[in-house]
Parts: sequence; C-alpha cells; structure tokens
Amino acid sequence: MQLSIPFVLFNLFISFFTESRVECEYVSTILPRKGGYMEENDLGITSMGIRPNIAGFLCYLFGFVSGIFFLIIEKENKFVRYHALQSTLAFAILFIVKVILIAIPLIGWALLPVLGIVAIIVWVFSMYKAYQGEYFKLPIIGNMAEHKSE
Repeated sequence: MQLSIPFVLFNLFISFFTESRVECEYVSTILPRKGGYMEENDLGITSMGIRPNIAGFLCYLFGFVSGIFFLIIEKENKFVRYHALQSTLAFAILFIVKVILIAIPLIGWALLPVLGIVAIIVWVFSMYKAYQGEYFKLPIIGNMAEHKSE
C-alpha cells in the first residue's frame, strides 16, 4: 500500500500533539489557564486522541477547511465540535464577503485590505482562545455555533 506524502505529513503533525507523545504525566493532565490551572478533564476527551485544546486550535488553523474536517471527524467532544462549527461559519462568511467585495469595483476593492486585517485578527484571536481551553463566542456566529453543536 502506498501512502501519499500529505497524508504521512499530516499524521506526523497530529502525532506530535497526541497525549502518547507527552512524557511527563503532569504536563499531559494540567493545562495552563489564565488565573490558575485547568484540568484537561474539564474539556473531555477527543475521539482522535488529541488534547481538546490542541484540537480546538487546529479547527481554526486552515479556516473553514479545518473546521469542516473536525466537524466530520470529531463526534464526541462538545468543545471541539463547538470550535469547529464556529470556525466553519466565521471563515465561510468572511470568504463570501470577500467574493462580494471583489465583485464591487473601487469601493469593494478599497475595503478588501480592511477585511483582510479583520480576518487575521479573528483567526489569531480564535486560535489563541481555543488553545487556552476557553469557550468564547464571536458576535452572532458564536450563538449559532453553540446552538448547533449541542
């Protein structure tokens, strides 16, 4: 059986974040959190063996593509499903707005850099919050993701 290079690289990347790779038991059970420590059990377990905060981070890494990937793969963990759905909705909406702005001459083109900056801020902020193990809601989209992920 021949494996593709992207498949092998993805598996190596994911195996880096699995709990089996963590040698120190204390590190694998306690995650730093603002104002103290949070036990990993608070976020539950994932069906893929990845720590939930890492999976939440990865939901945002490639925009709505990684969000859709985690929606398909992860069936059990509510934290990961929430962030996957929020990522999918947020970046799909940003993509649609970008397509609309491209179609509008001058004014739309002038607003594209602003949309790009907003997208980068949402992307970095979302990855940071998910890595911290926090449920946070983007305006409007967060409520839809919370309702649909239950």
